[in-house]
Amino acid sequence: MFVEKIKELLLKKDLKKLQEILNSETPINIAEFISEYEENENDILIIFRLLNKEIAAEVFAELDSDLQMKIVGSMTDSKLQSLLDELFFDDMIDFLEEMPSNVVKRVLENYKNENRSLVNQFLSYEEDSAGSLMTIEYLSLKSNWTVRESLTHIRKKVKDLETIDVAYVIDGKKNLMGDVTLRDLLLSNDEDIVENIMNKNVLYVTTSTNQEEAIELFKKYDLIVLPVIDKENILVGIITIDDMVDVIEEENTEDFQKMAAMAPSKE
Repeated sequence: MFVEKIKELLLKKDLKKLQEILNSETPINIAEFISEYEENENDILIIFRLLNKEIAAEVFAELDSDLQMKIVGSMTDSKLQSLLDELFFDDMIDFLEEMPSNVVKRVLENYKNENRSLVNQFLSYEEDSAGSLMTIEYLSLKSNWTVRESLTHIRKKVKDLETIDVAYVIDGKKNLMGDVTLRDLLLSNDEDIVENIMNKNVLYVTTSTNQEEAIELFKKYDLIVLPVIDKENILVGIITIDDMVDVIEEENTEDFQKMAAMAPSKE
């Protein structure tokens, strides 16, 4: 029903109604429609431009690199920057890793120095390392905060984070001290100190850890998120289960190709 309605509105050029329907639909359904639509390439650009920026970012993250490239090619620098600003950091890095150097250069030229340095740092991680999989959008709490202070902080940050199920406890130098679940916080007293309720035996990987080791940790301990530290024990990011599932699917595809005596390919 959704597919036929979108095609009908595109044919009628009823953009107002089309925009209304698109922005009430789930991003994954819109992404599937765009990926399978073959009638007119310009229609894809029209659809994408009608999406509000939050939905557009979610749809963009679901598309393959060829479609992303077509959409980016139709955008001004300011529109492109606005789109990338809405993406979660790891999705933005995934996009840049698939793009030719001229697109990467175009993106970096519009970033402030500190942000450009951070993007370059992520792009320099080895392809199969934990560092290349992580996102910098994680929930952290100070060890001396009360539960009340922590929950107030979470409410302010929740819209900008991929997950709030687990918060990571850090000291003044951002050293990883432990973790605490949202459930633990909600079941504790408001005046309890985070350091007294946190789990100190937290599992973690380093930026240079091979992704195979990270996969094994996710499988063995049924994790939904895993912190990543640098060589100085400073918390620099997290790997979420959705990113790990993508890696596992890629690994399974490569294994299947090898069994079939085929050379692994990016496609």
